[in-house]
Amino acid sequence: MPGISSAFADRRSLDRVWQGVESRARRSATAYGMYVLRRGEVAGEYYAGSRRTGANAVPVDPATRFNVYSVRKAYIGFATAWAIRHGFLRSVDDRLAQYVESVQESVLGDTTIRHVLTHSHGLDGEPGRVFRRFAPGRQWHYTNTGTHLLGEAILAATGESVATLLRRLIFGPLSFVETGWETEEGEALAADSGSGGKRLPLTLGDDGGTGRNLYVSARELARFGWLHLSGGRLADAPPGAARVEPEAFALASTLQTPPEFARRQPRHGFFWWMQTAGPDRSEIGARVPVGSYQIVGMSGCVCLVVPSLDLVAVRVYNSLGGNRLSFVRDVKDFGNDIVKWAVSSK
Repeated sequence: MPGISSAFADRRSLDRVWQGVESRARRSATAYGMYVLRRGEVAGEYYAGSRRTGANAVPVDPATRFNVYSVRKAYIGFATAWAIRHGFLRSVDDRLAQYVESVQESVLGDTTIRHVLTHSHGLDGEPGRVFRRFAPGRQWHYTNTGTHLLGEAILAATGESVATLLRRLIFGPLSFVETGWETEEGEALAADSGSGGKRLPLTLGDDGGTGRNLYVSARELARFGWLHLSGGRLADAPPGAARVEPEAFALASTLQTPPEFARRQPRHGFFWWMQTAGPDRSEIGARVPVGSYQIVGMSGCVCLVVPSLDLVAVRVYNSLGGNRLSFVRDVKDFGNDIVKWAVSSK
């Protein structure tokens, strides 16, 4: 059942947003939730489904952790911003070849950190078999190739993996215990579901911080989004950690796509999708105000940050079913619905 904080008990219109989440989830998700922060308070928290199926079914609860897939890029983006703010990386225009040794310099060419952050690097392939599709900065093409190379660059520059940095800077000081790259099965992890609700194996891997095995609870994902909106502040942070790395969080949510890039192409910050005045291929809903930003994972997880409305909204699904067109439409609908609620409940 939904749980809504008393400060927002009169704002039942948020229930209608949840009904939309539930309706779309029935297509293939078997576990899902929504968590909304408004002005630093919990405006709504909803969960449904089971994180396991059959005899071992366990209901989804606040501690349930979902595989967020490409949402992990926002965490890698923060690590990159931190490394720049502290001088380990000089700027977003550093060439990857300065730090990456696993790919020949002739392949990397003039690819920069900015190109990776904005999905305009032109590289493709798996580690050990990287090739070039187009010259850096010429087009937009979404792959995970640059993500792995950026993790390698961060390790070379700082001496720490992305995951190690995040544990030291964020997860430890702020007591994030429901966020991490998982190497083995755990009771709190929600299994993904495919077409027809078929349970899929957990996606596991190493804990270096670039793989597709980041599991996060809805509430901690929302808190991570809130750190960007608030400049590293959490109202309920442990003593001594009331504000962490404000400059890095501020940088991570700034636009990095060059202005001369084709207008119809998406705009990005440090991997975040940025809401600007009208790129055609944005995954952010048309109702969402300019200046907002969002990160999305292939399982249907969304973290939307709307500074102008003092709002962070998270939706978590465990669904790997559906097609790309319906996926993007669904993500946009969620953003539009949550903004409509926020505007009407001012």
